[in-house]
Amino acid sequence: GGNSDTLCDQFLKGAAEAGNRVEKIRLADLKIDYCSACYACKTTGRCVKRDEMEQIIEKMRDADVIVLATPVDTIPLLTVKILNRIAPHQVVMDTGSIKGELCEVVAMHARRGRFVATHPMWGTEFSGPEAAVHGAFAGRTVVICDREASDPDALESVERIYTEIGMPVKYMSAEEQDTHTAYVSHISHITSFALALTVLEK
Repeated sequence: GGNSDTLCDQFLKGAAEAGNRVEKIRLADLKIDYCSACYACKTTGRCVKRDEMEQIIEKMRDADVIVLATPVDTIPLLTVKILNRIAPHQVVMDTGSIKGELCEVVAMHARRGRFVATHPMWGTEFSGPEAAVHGAFAGRTVVICDREASDPDALESVERIYTEIGMPVKYMSAEEQDTHTAYVSHISHITSFALALTVLEK
């Protein structure tokens, strides 16, 4: 029900309007264990883990692109868990606002190339479904981070999605993105809250 949820809903709406088939799954409500690297899935086609991942594994197998839109503190670990389970042709992307820790965590993953780190530069001070705005992404910039670490076909798929929903694409390193986001977004929020608190204390 927060900003990540709103962002996800807007992204899905734009992707659906562009002709893509979409489905939203709340991973935060599921228990997903770590991969034990037993490679049983390579021979049997099934994971030996009996966690709630089984509920969505078939949906994941059918997906070309998996979009992670959760609070930023959950994205690094969740990305690793998803990368552990994907097929070689699939693409994983995120929509979080902070990229340094995420890109560092996935840097040495065997499937790092299938991941594309993105930050759609859109949001309001409101949260929840009622904060959704039709066509919110059109004309808003999306930042793709560390593009050289992503496979060319994975990068192209994500670029195409954002282009279809009307978002100009910019490229930065994870560090540059975090610095710019701090100046453009986070500092203004901090200043606003500090001013509000000062007024309340008077």
